[in-house]
Amino acid sequence: MGCIALLWGLPALGSAPDALDRGDRAWGDADRATARAAWTEAAAEPDPATRAMAHLRLLLVSGTAGLVRHGPRADQALMDCPEAAPRCRLAAADRELLLAHIGLPADLPRAIDAAHAAQAALPGPALARLVWAGAAPIDALEDIERDGLGDVLLAHGGAWPTGPGTWWFGVGVTATPGVGTGAALTFVHPDVGWRAWHLQTAGGFATGRSGHLSIRLFVPADRDTSARWSAWTLAGARGPLDVWAEDRDAAAPQTRVIQETALASVTPGVHREAWSAWLGPQGRVDRVDGVVEPAPAALGGVSRTGDHLTASLVAELVFTEPAFPLATASLVGQTGPLAARVLGSAAPSEHTPLWRLPSVGGGLVLRAAPAGRWRAPWLACLALEWRPWWTPRLGSVVFAETAWAGGPHGDVGAGLRLRLPPGRQVVRLDIAFGDAGWGATAGWGHFF
Repeated sequence: MGCIALLWGLPALGSAPDALDRGDRAWGDADRATARAAWTEAAAEPDPATRAMAHLRLLLVSGTAGLVRHGPRADQALMDCPEAAPRCRLAAADRELLLAHIGLPADLPRAIDAAHAAQAALPGPALARLVWAGAAPIDALEDIERDGLGDVLLAHGGAWPTGPGTWWFGVGVTATPGVGTGAALTFVHPDVGWRAWHLQTAGGFATGRSGHLSIRLFVPADRDTSARWSAWTLAGARGPLDVWAEDRDAAAPQTRVIQETALASVTPGVHREAWSAWLGPQGRVDRVDGVVEPAPAALGGVSRTGDHLTASLVAELVFTEPAFPLATASLVGQTGPLAARVLGSAAPSEHTPLWRLPSVGGGLVLRAAPAGRWRAPWLACLALEWRPWWTPRLGSVVFAETAWAGGPHGDVGAGLRLRLPPGRQVVRLDIAFGDAGWGATAGWGHFF
């Protein structure tokens, strides 16, 4: 990914441009298409301070490519800016504030100093930057002449609206015990058509003759409310299905076959306050050892998301002959750097195929165990992680996990985390050791 150049140039002349303020107010009104058009107009202004502020705002809506395109242009405009010019000082403050907003390294004390230096000439706009930086109270903006940024902060309690975010594209390494190492590509667009439609695509391959591709589109009922929504999913995967001996200490699987899966689902849902619920059809076809197994199903669930705790229950009824049910319940919590997950899965019917039974391993439950190392109709898991961040972008994790799948299993380990802009996408690498031996996992996002 590109990274904005850390240049220290300061700023320029000119009066407050209408396009920049118009874009800021549109952003505050959640009209992101108008905001981007206005900021693009402002980026063509001759005034370098205006150009710098516009290019910095365009980072919010230009995805991964924006870091390469608008970051250097903003820095160049700041270098063209006379250091003592008040609007150039505002632009310097905006640089630090907006970089911090999208998760890049920033110098907030420098933003505060620059805003203070501009306050005599531009009291309202300078005060807005101080409010954003947390160096002045929000009510100070009520009785002062404000620019567009000040209007937005006053309307939103002193915070710059995050919006749904901007698109990003990532290429990384994956590693899963029993599956192999490989590459993963991810493309996420949380604001398709400026309608807050969330598109997520992921694909990859690994050395264990495996690969996957998935496309998921989350569609709110309209741009103003998420009370009703639907999720559309297409996915396909190919990978090894290992069958292990009952011997707890077996060093290798008894047999290995290739499993191929294709599925499609549509799950309409509703959302009210912290609760969400959904229900819809899923079509699935598995091909295992050359045998094709159609598995149409009904998929539903309910979840509750709070500040520190997320709970979910997902159930699936598979309409084969005979039919069989599946269910997974999860509880995930985090307070400070301490995170925990309690997970339970059930496949109580004797008609459940082997490859649909809850399993331990493969980086899904225990990070040290190979994929499918233990399978059982009932699975319970507890995982604890300590996740300190040493810098805004680099962190680490220490973890311990235990699971019951026909017997007790567990592992311990440590790993690294890298947070990438724009936003806070996380890349992980973990090393674990347990009763299945050593294992390494890597991929996008936290483990849970």
